[in-house]
Amino acid sequence: MSDSYLRNLHLELVQGDDYLAADGRALQFVGAGVCWPAAVTDVLLSVWNPVADCGLVGNGSAPLAVVSVAGVFTPAGTSAAIVAVDLPRAETLKLSAGVRRYTFEVVGKPPSNSMRTLARGFVTVLASQS
Repeated sequence: MSDSYLRNLHLELVQGDDYLAADGRALQFVGAGVCWPAAVTDVLLSVWNPVADCGLVGNGSAPLAVVSVAGVFTPAGTSAAIVAVDLPRAETLKLSAGVRRYTFEVVGKPPSNSMRTLARGFVTVLASQS
């Protein structure tokens, strides 16, 4: 198996917080040490709750994402490629508190229109104190 995606990553988010590039807080995935495509047209971050209904819709055919947000791909140049995703408050409010409660996946679409997994891991959500 090729190391074409980042594995076993861990995101720690605060429920109700904004993670926006405008504030310097966008979620960033850096493709250092992996073989990502040179060009990616679309990027999507999806977060699933693996314990709720086994992550499947009622008919058992498709994963049910709790959060699904588009991102921006910056190709490798003098540094590694980067995927940046703004995760607004409205999205983090959909997540319940819990340690490694969710799984996430970042996928990208190269010019060939195929789908490539760029990163996978777990999400811990901390309850907001406000």
